[in-house]
Amino acid sequence: MDDVAGGDRDGRPTAETTDVVDDTVASARAVGTMVAMSTPQLPVGPADHPLVIKLAKTFRYVAFAEALSWLGLLIGMGFKYLADPGTEVGVQFFGPVHGAMFVLYVIVAIAAALHFRWSPAVAVVALLASIPPFATAVFEIWASRTGRLVRPADAAAAA
Repeated sequence: MDDVAGGDRDGRPTAETTDVVDDTVASARAVGTMVAMSTPQLPVGPADHPLVIKLAKTFRYVAFAEALSWLGLLIGMGFKYLADPGTEVGVQFFGPVHGAMFVLYVIVAIAAALHFRWSPAVAVVALLASIPPFATAVFEIWASRTGRLVRPADAAAAA
């Protein structure tokens, strides 16, 4: 009964238990450092930081590309259902293109909402804009005009 609950008879830690605790703390610190190093951080620099500009431009391009893919899909549906000998080529091509642009828009909109610190209501409107035709382009124009494609701290510093 020399070792009671990781210590001696009086409950004091022994050299062996102290070494185990030190090793455990060192391992936890190493894991914490690895997690911190592997966790992607959004840029917190000024509005003219290249990654901020890139995200705003990416959002703009993806929003308009999603709207154009809607146009292509609607034209394809017109040829499928309104033409006398209906053809499915337009729908077969623009259906997957629009699906991919829809998913890409949702991903970029979520990234923009987090980075530009949109309110939950604005983020929901951005996501809902992916449903009706051309609404992503309308939302992007509104977001640009109202300063929602810059970080709040950067907009305050510029004013």
